Amino acid sequence: MRFSFENLGVLPKGEIELADLTVLCGANNTGKTYITYALYGFLKNWRNLTKIPSLEWNKLNNNLYEIDLEKQLFPKIQSILDEATKDYQKNLLHTVFGTFVERFSTTHLSFNIDNLDIVIKSLHHIELQRNESHLVGLKKQENSPILQFDFSSTKEQPNINAIYNQLAIKYICFAPFFPYPFIISTERTGAIAFQNDLNLGKSRLLELLNQGKQIDYHAQAQPIRDNIDFINSLSIFEKETSPLLMEYPDLLIQFKDIIGGDYRLNNGVLHFQPNKNTELRMNESSSVVRALVILGYYLKHLAKKGDLLMIDEPELNLHPANQRKLARLLVRLVNLGIKVFVTTHSDYIVKEFNTMIMLNNGSNRLQKIREKWHYTDDERLAIEKVKLYILREELISAGRGKKKRPICTVTPAKITPTFGIEVPTFDNTIDEMNAIQDEIYYSHQLDGNK
Repeated sequence: MRFSFENLGVLPKGEIELADLTVLCGANNTGKTYITYALYGFLKNWRNLTKIPSLEWNKLNNNLYEIDLEKQLFPKIQSILDEATKDYQKNLLHTVFGTFVERFSTTHLSFNIDNLDIVIKSLHHIELQRNESHLVGLKKQENSPILQFDFSSTKEQPNINAIYNQLAIKYICFAPFFPYPFIISTERTGAIAFQNDLNLGKSRLLELLNQGKQIDYHAQAQPIRDNIDFINSLSIFEKETSPLLMEYPDLLIQFKDIIGGDYRLNNGVLHFQPNKNTELRMNESSSVVRALVILGYYLKHLAKKGDLLMIDEPELNLHPANQRKLARLLVRLVNLGIKVFVTTHSDYIVKEFNTMIMLNNGSNRLQKIREKWHYTDDERLAIEKVKLYILREELISAGRGKKKRPICTVTPAKITPTFGIEVPTFDNTIDEMNAIQDEIYYSHQLDGNK
């Protein structure tokens, strides 16, 4: 899936393609959060935004209908997406950012799907129910564009274009390209530290609403609101074990190694437990413990294959050693079926991604290196799974004879199996620091020789 944009915050234009691992890299104020939030908002709301038009169904008998998706729906998919995107821009985008609608009056967004063969190749067998009553069965054979609707198990009059059928078509035709997003914002530590204060503020808003006052429901961006709601719902989520953790329970061991303990809820109050005999409240715990609460509870109770895990600055409050550990955990999640989207300033995280790309080769020499440094097969990263985009200010002329001015750009990074990802924004900074230190060193040498 490709996401294109014009006049999105500080970005005049750009495009990214969602990969298994998508990384946005760059200096402050270059548009990383604008891209992240705009993408998250659409992925969160596309089911309500997309409208499936009436389709021509082939009636095989009174209870069995079928449709050729390739002929009936595929030619309309881009126009369906375009209409959904217009609706998103007009009615939802500003609420995702928690700002005024005028802020995005000149913004233009576009979502494009390229490989529709994925839909044809997929196999589906879905049973739809309402109030424990069977409504319809959906079947689509592998490598076939034909979708069948079977109403033989219901007494209701078949309505082939009913809402539940539209939902089924959305699931089959669009869901493979629009994964369920779970976001962890940079404001996550504040959401943890000031949870009670935020809840008091929410109660005050409800009081004002009951009094008929005009209030702004979206004073915070949707990712922040969603993080606060998630934290307030931990007691509900903790009753379940995530499908991913049920299949790969050692993921929790890997995560605990980063935070140095585990999380516990006691009477609705979140604690950190570094060992069996010690429990600390969040305000007594280190910043890394607070920074990774949401990720920890997502892994333990929600994570499933096909999700899109979005993390704004995963390096937040982490020591370089833990940044490397987190990068390895994220690559492992990618290889286990979860898509990962991160924004980062961290040279350590990008270099660790590089290491896992370069270790992906199957040579005996690299195998020995993997064994020496304890990299598992799940921590090898194929370049076809990675897209990294560099966001930076560049001096660009607006036209012939016009003075160059700084403009934020989005550029895909070069990625090779041998050298990994080339990120000049980090390399230039490190080179400059090294040059300064070299000058200082030689200055000391010259002073010492006087």
